[in-house]
Amino acid sequence: MFYMQSIICVDVRQNSFLKNLNLEIRLTQYEMLQLAPEAKKRIMTKSELIRSMIARFPAPAIKHL
Repeated sequence: MFYMQSIICVDVRQNSFLKNLNLEIRLTQYEMLQLAPEAKKRIMTKSELIRSMIARFPAPAIKHL
């Protein structure tokens, strides 16, 4: 079976560490088609949409040494 795959690179910003990290997400063409109208509806790029979804996750528990 053949299917097309797209890759979105998201620049994830960590507030506490002030570092930019790249996150590579592999999506099928169908998933890209699902993502595009939602991003357009919210007037943002697909990468910004994914970043906004990640921002809704609970804050991680960071253990201090």
